[in-house]
Amino acid sequence: MDRRVFLKETCSLCVALGGGLLAGSVTSCSSLPSFDTDIVDKQVRVPLAAFGTREILVVRVRSLLYDIALRKKEDNACEAVLLRCTHADTQLTAAGDEYVCSAHGSRFDLDGKVRKGPALKELVRFPAETVDGIVIVHLPEALQR
Repeated sequence: MDRRVFLKETCSLCVALGGGLLAGSVTSCSSLPSFDTDIVDKQVRVPLAAFGTREILVVRVRSLLYDIALRKKEDNACEAVLLRCTHADTQLTAAGDEYVCSAHGSRFDLDGKVRKGPALKELVRFPAETVDGIVIVHLPEALQR
């Protein structure tokens, strides 16, 4: 297949996925909302309103190599996990009720526990608290660049 045909077919697939035609059958695509922010005083702050009606929010921190997944509980308490595969340091993708590594197929549940290897270790978790409608994720200094 020549390059032009390949690019045309690949772009057509991306348009179809973006339009939602195949999104239900492709686990590597995520329709989760995301929130862009940065670290201030060793913390990441995210308004609860950023979740909308969803339980999970992907937080993109400009100064981190990996995203953070926030999961909101019924009482607005939140849990935070680093979306970095513990096997190959690859960015994970949120897919339904799990996080998936595109490099080697590791899968983690929403608590960060390994569902399928080759990863053996759980995902890194961060302490999080909700104060006055803001989720505060506390990050270790070692993680910050």
